[in-house]
Amino acid sequence: MKILNKKNISVLSIITIISIFGYFFYFNEVTKVNSQELLVPQSGVNKIVGNDLISLLLELKVITLDSDIFENKIFLNLKDFSFEIQPRPVGRPNPFSESFFTNTSILSE
Repeated sequence: MKILNKKNISVLSIITIISIFGYFFYFNEVTKVNSQELLVPQSGVNKIVGNDLISLLLELKVITLDSDIFENKIFLNLKDFSFEIQPRPVGRPNPFSESFFTNTSILSE
């Protein structure tokens, strides 16, 4: 009994020492990282992105379209070769709709 009791005391003391060491290591002020050090100053990043956006917007505002092209003889002589697509019969019913599962004629096929 005394040997078992000495083992229990030694195991408990080791666990206590490890717990105390872990507590001081985890909650020590030296190991804590300042949250301000982790933050990236976004004001500089936002300024760069904002400047690019503003410069692109200003370039778009400078663009002018010349409407004389629509009055040109070559443009007016262009022919439209498009044709109207005829309506075709619809394929199978939607298998994901509720009516598909409730329709017994589809299930019996």
